[in-house]
Amino acid sequence: MSGFEQLKITFFEECNELLQNLEGGLADIREGTTTEDTVHAIFRAVHSIKGGAGVFGFSELIEFAHVFETVMDEVRKGNLATSPDVVDVLLRANDTLADLVDMARKGDPVAPGFGGDVRHSLNALLSGGSETAKKPAQAAAAAPKQETEEFSFTVVKADNFDDAPQTDQVHVYSIAFRPKPDIFKKNIDPGFLLNVLRSMGKLDLFADTSGLPPLAELEHDSLHLSWNGTLETTSPRAEIESIFAPVAADCEFVLSDLTPGAAEPAVEVVPIAPEPAAKPAPVAAPAPVAAAPAPIVPAPIVPAPMAPAPIVSAPVAAEAPPPQQEATPLAQAVPANGKEPRGAAAKQASSVTIRVELEKIDRVVNMVGELVIAQAMLHQVVDELPEQTSARVSNILSDLVRHTRGLKDSVMAIRAQPVSSVFQRMPRLVRELSAKTGKKVQIEMVGETTEVDKTIIERLSDPLTHIIRNSIDHGIETPADRMAKGKHEEGTIRMSAEQRGGRIVIEISDDGGGINCERVLKKAREKGLVDPNAVLTDDEICNLIFLPGFSTAETVSDISGRGVGMDVVRRNIQDLGGRTTIKSEFGRGTVIQLSLPLTLAVMDGLVVEVAKQTYVLPIPNIVECLRPGQDEIHRVIGAAGALNLRGDIVPLIYLADVLGMNQTVQERTNGVVIITEASDGTRMGLIVDELLGHQQVVIKSIEENCGSVQGIAGATILGDGHVAFILDIEMLSSMTCADGRNLLPTATDGTANAARLN
Repeated sequence: MSGFEQLKITFFEECNELLQNLEGGLADIREGTTTEDTVHAIFRAVHSIKGGAGVFGFSELIEFAHVFETVMDEVRKGNLATSPDVVDVLLRANDTLADLVDMARKGDPVAPGFGGDVRHSLNALLSGGSETAKKPAQAAAAAPKQETEEFSFTVVKADNFDDAPQTDQVHVYSIAFRPKPDIFKKNIDPGFLLNVLRSMGKLDLFADTSGLPPLAELEHDSLHLSWNGTLETTSPRAEIESIFAPVAADCEFVLSDLTPGAAEPAVEVVPIAPEPAAKPAPVAAPAPVAAAPAPIVPAPIVPAPMAPAPIVSAPVAAEAPPPQQEATPLAQAVPANGKEPRGAAAKQASSVTIRVELEKIDRVVNMVGELVIAQAMLHQVVDELPEQTSARVSNILSDLVRHTRGLKDSVMAIRAQPVSSVFQRMPRLVRELSAKTGKKVQIEMVGETTEVDKTIIERLSDPLTHIIRNSIDHGIETPADRMAKGKHEEGTIRMSAEQRGGRIVIEISDDGGGINCERVLKKAREKGLVDPNAVLTDDEICNLIFLPGFSTAETVSDISGRGVGMDVVRRNIQDLGGRTTIKSEFGRGTVIQLSLPLTLAVMDGLVVEVAKQTYVLPIPNIVECLRPGQDEIHRVIGAAGALNLRGDIVPLIYLADVLGMNQTVQERTNGVVIITEASDGTRMGLIVDELLGHQQVVIKSIEENCGSVQGIAGATILGDGHVAFILDIEMLSSMTCADGRNLLPTATDGTANAARLN
């Protein structure tokens, strides 16, 4: 991959982060929780997208971002108030900007006039605030003239990263980079270019401020900095030059290969004739970038075929510092994520991050999994050693177990991502569907910082999208209907995420009309999905909406009505080892709950024996284990038994029966009761024969070979080499509820309608 292609990939990756920042910042403004830092972060995000787009000549994206940026600049200066109407325009502008970025990523042509209505709205905001915008200029004219003496600056060291590649093919290059003063007017961000250059190896960079003009002649959109330094890298010369090739007409870039071990020579930058700085028009469209620039330096290419190092996402500031401040090292000028720090974060240095391909992390996760299996096997061997030898080895093994667990936790933390990356896509969907259906809907989001495995995050988007679409189309009423029912004309959809035990629970609720169970059951019988004589509970009827092809809509629209959306929800969640439940109250609203594992790789498990077979139960679902006496277990109609656990009645389930194993234990009441809890809080007591121990296990999917098996979440390899099934507590709980095994006496002491087991 060429350096230019790598640069483009980096640009779109950063666009994803910047668009998320934009969505979050605009949400803060809409909710009235905005600060100056928030507004500045939004401005910087739009500015960064425009600057990066200028490198590749995405003209439509550049032009739209330019207008968007100008409006945000007015907001930042206090010339434009963030009223609800203004915020609505900004949100629409953010949606259009995201669409243009996506088109540029895919290489799709932009249709003529695309986003024209939003651009017109942005320009209308600028026209309406033009009189206000004049006030700062007038104040500046009345202010006393600043002194015109030149400042005395020294060369400032900008960056020094100790990540030089440790190979025999390292080349040392001297770097001289001097952009033209009007480079910002061409919508090119030099900081973005230097950021990619830094990703290639160890960059020792100095900012030369000696070209700064007198203070009175400084302009905010002119650049008078240049950079000199050295780069140690394994990347070939041609790849480095290709980064600056698209902007060769707007800067001077000199690259010289230095002899290894030689002293660093002083690099002289050939001066560029200064150009008169024209006053920019208020909303003038930026000039396009040259599409076919000339080669930069006709120097021989030194091949060193190696992929560039991971990209360090800590951009170098590209604008001159404000004249009232002293020159500052560039690495400290702008935070790593392109946003201004907030609160306590403002006092801390920006953390340096790297971009790593997910495939590489997956390989590490797989290796950690194999290490866990090898550790379990080693533990098995140690148990078979003579006692004296075993004691000595056990101490070493304990250290290995501790370090393996720490390694596993660290790797899992690398894969974990906040659900905000998915949640923040939903407000736009709500806005679009609200406008299309004529309904007024707001969305509330709670627990966006809850972290879950990246694989799960990536596959949550479709289910959540279908749920939101269904909620707006079928759940939320029109403003007139809501007011007739005594509700607020604006409906509310609430999304929340939280960790419960070893799972993440996502709830999507609305205050709409709820599910009409009679209508759903009637439709299901008409479609032949339910036996005409079947008697179903309200919960069972509500779950019919997840059946393939089921829909209560009389007509099919482009929003919903084909009967595939909710089927996709359940199928995708089940593929992730999750469960979907739904609760609805007609006329009041609906709650859909998604319960998912935090990780799909490694977990802590309790190994048990049932009818001479070995199984694993997830530790996060286990509350406690006990061996009750025979007189503590009560028989209950419709259940295997019940246990009075400190005043709480817990249904008892013989695990052998649930799994279809007809073998019996000699004395069932002598078994061990494991109290488990599902994500919805439902408790049950699983009766097993023996507890074999606690062990970290690697989760292996069995669906490719065995399909989906009720009550089984996967399989694992134990220390003795045998395969054991991992039980799905969520599914076992729902299975027992469906079988009526959780019917309990109403009395809290468990004595009513109960008889002692004989």
